[in-house]
Amino acid sequence: MELKKYRFAVGICGPTILYTNIIRAVNEESAAKAYLSEMGKELTDENIHELLQRVCEIAPREKRETIMDCMGKEIALEDEVVFIRNKPNEAPKLMLGKVERISGRSIVIK
Repeated sequence: MELKKYRFAVGICGPTILYTNIIRAVNEESAAKAYLSEMGKELTDENIHELLQRVCEIAPREKRETIMDCMGKEIALEDEVVFIRNKPNEAPKLMLGKVERISGRSIVIK
């Protein structure tokens, strides 16, 4: 069985919701039990039910096989591209470069 990722809303600080760390479990109930036992609280039905009202399953991200440019075209190795270069204390610049390496979510341009 594949473990899913869950987290629970445990409080509010101003407009920000505070969440638990990610808990890997088979289902929501086992995630609630794992969280309660980790916190040293009793595994009563009331405590579990209270947590289940504030559970959030973290959906797995879809893995992209390709990286697209702003026009929807696939970026490949050795393509010439224009990119925005940001350096601290300098204005952003548009620069031209070649794609040297492509990884899961980023590209290296020289």
